[in-house]
Amino acid sequence: MRLLILLSLIFSFSNALNMLFYQAVIGPSHIAYLRTTIKKLLDRGHTIDVVFAVYNELANLDLSPEVRRVYYNRHADPDYWKKNANHFSNMFEKPSTPIGEFEIFHESGYQLCKIAINDNELFDFIKTGEYDIGFSSDYDPCGNILMTAANIPSIGSLMATPIFYPHIVSAGLPTVPSVFGTPLFPENDGSLYHKMFNLLRLTYYHYILAPNLEQKYNQLICQRFGNEFPDVSKIERDLDIVFVNSHDFLETQRPMSPKIKYIGGMAIREAKKLPEEFERLLSVPASAFVRLIFVSFGTQVPTHKMPFQIRKNFVEAFKKFPNVTFLWKYDNMELDSEIFEGVDNVHRLEWLPQTELLHDDRVKLFISHMGLNSYLETATAGKPVLAIPLFADQQNNAENAKNREMGLLVDRDQLTVPKIESTLRELLENPKYLSNAKSISKMILEQPEKPTEKFIKWLEFTARNPGLNKVFRIPGADLSPFYYYCGDILMILIFITFMVIQIILKQVSALTRKIKTD
Repeated sequence: MRLLILLSLIFSFSNALNMLFYQAVIGPSHIAYLRTTIKKLLDRGHTIDVVFAVYNELANLDLSPEVRRVYYNRHADPDYWKKNANHFSNMFEKPSTPIGEFEIFHESGYQLCKIAINDNELFDFIKTGEYDIGFSSDYDPCGNILMTAANIPSIGSLMATPIFYPHIVSAGLPTVPSVFGTPLFPENDGSLYHKMFNLLRLTYYHYILAPNLEQKYNQLICQRFGNEFPDVSKIERDLDIVFVNSHDFLETQRPMSPKIKYIGGMAIREAKKLPEEFERLLSVPASAFVRLIFVSFGTQVPTHKMPFQIRKNFVEAFKKFPNVTFLWKYDNMELDSEIFEGVDNVHRLEWLPQTELLHDDRVKLFISHMGLNSYLETATAGKPVLAIPLFADQQNNAENAKNREMGLLVDRDQLTVPKIESTLRELLENPKYLSNAKSISKMILEQPEKPTEKFIKWLEFTARNPGLNKVFRIPGADLSPFYYYCGDILMILIFITFMVIQIILKQVSALTRKIKTD
């Protein structure tokens, strides 16, 4: 037995790879996802280096001490993110639907890339790593540009989020406005309004936003690496593999490229024993309550950011369910003492063991902002959800949960007492939501290929087979929508039709004149 273990270890380390991760630092969940990913690869004996592109200075960047080297690329102004990330300012105020999508991220990424591309120390860091494969989080193309310049043989993307529209485009996947929205604005009920708005948004992206961004990045590329260097759109199209933190059973189905691999749930930890203080709280006499609901809006949404009236509406709605106990993650216990006075079925706690509570049979429902980790944990645990999305991919996650009838969605500007009450009543009294949630959970738990197994297998395969993108490339990936959907042919047909009509009209006119003459 010892000999087998020794031989296994020798084989593992003899096949070890040098890897680079170029990670955009946007939120705490992104770094937590990277930590989990790195841990799995270190356990396989691989060597890991990390470059942090620090959008958000508030995130904790601690990594395993086993990581070989770490490099930080930062804005000159440490408060850049705080000054510009205005999606956190009024999270419960629903903005008008924009044509563009999160353009502050595009600008922040571009400004960071200007610094990175001209940083000789960073480029030397990458060139001297002797990497077999490199991964970027790919929220901007800078990591892929630098890895291409450093001649890393295989380059991929590792996202802590669902796939976003630029990645859909670069993979060559068709997106028809009559069917699909975008991951940040996924609503599409087939109405004329949604189809028209999605068409305008996609047109804006393809013919205004994307060309402008590509031009700016290509100027940086030419200044640093010369005119012969590939342009940014080709670099993005030539990614060998794309790992997405989502799940086949949870995402809107669409035509897919074989280089895109869903590995959602890889970072979800197993539930441990419920802490004793929570066990005592839940183990009250059965007559006290029959159901328990868990309420949390995540780490980036402190309670004081929720308007007072909405906090009060929740409490008033909760009071209408005396046989339900609510556990609410509340970060400021001194806040709102007056509206909780005499309310016995709501317990405010500064910390809640989310994974353990979701896997406890006594918890019947989750009220959530639908961050991706929360969505994945809820689906894995088989719990129905009342989804209140606030920003970024949360709307996409909430829409997907609603479409699978494992939950209901309430817009943040509709959080009135009657709306909260009626939605809770529907979720608690209609058995289809629990049944569907359990069905999805069963599929996730019994899936033939586990996320970690898929991730490691395909990562190591890609590293040992450079140029995988040439095999996986979808025909037409480099075409604009105009040519992809035969716009040139349509224009010719319209011209021919116009000319035929003109000829017919002239013939009819000539015939009419002849008849009148006769």
